[in-house]
Amino acid sequence: MCEKFLNVYRIPSARLKSWDYRSNGAYFITICTQNRISYFGKIVHGQFVESEIGVIVRQCWNEIPVHCPEIKLGSFIVMPNHVHGILVIDNDSYLSPIEESRMDQFHSIISPKKGSIATAVRSFKSAVSKYGREVNPEFRWQSRFYDHIIRDCRSYMAICDYIETNPEHWKDDRMFI
Repeated sequence: MCEKFLNVYRIPSARLKSWDYRSNGAYFITICTQNRISYFGKIVHGQFVESEIGVIVRQCWNEIPVHCPEIKLGSFIVMPNHVHGILVIDNDSYLSPIEESRMDQFHSIISPKKGSIATAVRSFKSAVSKYGREVNPEFRWQSRFYDHIIRDCRSYMAICDYIETNPEHWKDDRMFI
């Protein structure tokens, strides 16, 4: 069911409600282009060939730690119409929600919090959009992104393998073709 905020309907968040997305940990992220249009390049003989916007995507992803120093990068791949990547939050100065609320009681409840996965993804998508639209004014992202909290080493390794072998499986991936 959609809720209203400021008299406008909002789709409920797909994020795990019991999880603080600023918590130290590893997160598997997938972000798709609007209508799954292949702006980023193409797969040729199982290898990804980047377009100009694909290069921008890779460069902006690699800059995430510059803008979000608490985030480190894991495996990452650009595909024709989506990206897969692992973001690792490693923040020694992480404040619990209770500690943060004591420091700033007026902080907005609905905005993504500094140092969160949502903030990093929002900044990444914004930068790609800015530079990508200079190349192709039609470029758009899908409005949301998929995330998965990686809970153990075995899952981490399986997800890394999935990311790294993604181009080889492109022809079989009905979701993205």
